[in-house]
Amino acid sequence: LLYAGVYLHLYNLVEATVSQCISALETAASTSGMVPFDLSTELRQEWVRSVARTHEDLNTSGRLEAAIKMCEHLVALLPIRNFEIFQGGGGNWDDEEIYKLSQRLGIDLQCLQRSTQAQIKRPFRDNDGALKVIKKRRNKLAHGEISFAECGDGLSASELEMLSNVTTQYLSEVIACFERHISERQYLHPTKRSA
Repeated sequence: LLYAGVYLHLYNLVEATVSQCISALETAASTSGMVPFDLSTELRQEWVRSVARTHEDLNTSGRLEAAIKMCEHLVALLPIRNFEIFQGGGGNWDDEEIYKLSQRLGIDLQCLQRSTQAQIKRPFRDNDGALKVIKKRRNKLAHGEISFAECGDGLSASELEMLSNVTTQYLSEVIACFERHISERQYLHPTKRSA
């Protein structure tokens, strides 16, 4: 039962890390006083997705209302405020999803150490790497497919410690990549970064 709790806490750590990284990027873009044209291509697309609500199923009048709101914002050259990046559904974060999100936002995860990348991909259980195992076990628990006792079955304390260490190392480096992206103002168009 205790081992299953560790899986849940590790998954919560993964999801919270992703949410906080995205929140920091949203804050940086929203408080810089910049207009949408000042954003990098990737982040401008996210701004359009947010304001035009392209990721939502809207009826005709809702779609028109969102389009008008975006057009008014662009024509008036209003600064970016309350920018929300669409994260997607919860319960699915692993290293591949974090990589896809980072690519979508224009964040380079090349700052991850090769050893960390290798450790996070190294098969841990059922040919899956650490974060995939954590995600799958957490989801099976959440959907009642396995019990808490079954979740920790066949796992030693040293394996669980290794899983925790690999996960926290990976997440620390992801945070560093996001921090660098924000501090170097890479979320802005190249011509606006030094301003």
